[in-house]
Amino acid sequence: MERGAMSVRQLPPQANLRQLKSQAKDLRKASASHDAEALTRIRTNHPRHERSNDDSLVDLSLQEAQLVIAREYGFDSWPRLTEAVESSTGSTAISSIDILLGAGLAQVREQLTLAASTDVPVLLVGERGTGKRLAARVLQGLNGGPVAVVSCDARPDSLGESDIFGFEAGAFTGAHVSTAGKLEEVQGGTLVLNEVGDLSLPAQLRLLEAIEQGTYRRLAGSEEHPFDVRLICTTSTDLRGLVATGALREDLYFLLQVMRMDLPPLRDRQQDLTVLVQHFVEAAPRASGMDAPTIGDDALRLLLNHDWPGNVRELRHVMEAAALAAVDGHIGAQQVRIEAAPTGEQAA
Repeated sequence: MERGAMSVRQLPPQANLRQLKSQAKDLRKASASHDAEALTRIRTNHPRHERSNDDSLVDLSLQEAQLVIAREYGFDSWPRLTEAVESSTGSTAISSIDILLGAGLAQVREQLTLAASTDVPVLLVGERGTGKRLAARVLQGLNGGPVAVVSCDARPDSLGESDIFGFEAGAFTGAHVSTAGKLEEVQGGTLVLNEVGDLSLPAQLRLLEAIEQGTYRRLAGSEEHPFDVRLICTTSTDLRGLVATGALREDLYFLLQVMRMDLPPLRDRQQDLTVLVQHFVEAAPRASGMDAPTIGDDALRLLLNHDWPGNVRELRHVMEAAALAAVDGHIGAQQVRIEAAPTGEQAA
């Protein structure tokens, strides 16, 4: 592949997709202002522009900018560049917790890799304990950069909004000093909103406008800040039901649905259960320097017959307790303590 006067750059060892996407965006902005260096790079690495001598003809789309970046790194397309980055960094992030995701979440793993090459919001849906936060960590690892987590169900309405967007002094009672929000703290990184359905309606509107416009303001602020984060939202609630009751804006609901991933409950992942049991049994004693206990058939039958209303989180706690209660390095049915969930309630 011809490169003209430009040499092929080496990918940085810790390269991630967000960095590469930022490079493409920066190149596009530079080309719009007819930056001489940017125009040289474009003419050297983009077939459509290599014979152009007129600066005004260089009207670069984001996809074309991505192609230029890919060719500068020695790849003939953007997808091939992103595949190379995923294989060197992303696959490591996924394989390190591959046991926890398991065969039952193979489709989710594929979706996470696809999502990493885009900037659209990601919605992770599933019962409590199914691994939504784990999946969010995988995606954050694929994208790189700083990360912040806001639990929308654990904050009063006004505090949740100020947590995310920040506020100016005097914005509300007790706001004595202007304070940056999570969006400013992790600019260029990832913001995770757990239980997004619990966001207040004013916060929902702010979030919707920030995503659509690409900018936002602090509470009571006038300065525009760039909305430059990978947004990951999780929910264990039927968001469509919240829309029907007016608790969730329909326009935000549809925006979050663009890239939705459904994580199945553990009771529908029987092929993963035995592997997960062994993983948790080995992990608990390893932390204290002990050998992993063996698991008796009676204990395993008990585990396989339980429907795990608390999903993987419940299984982890049960196996950690069983490992600590093992007798002579062995776990029998007596060491497996499983509590039935209250009727009609979902274990947290």
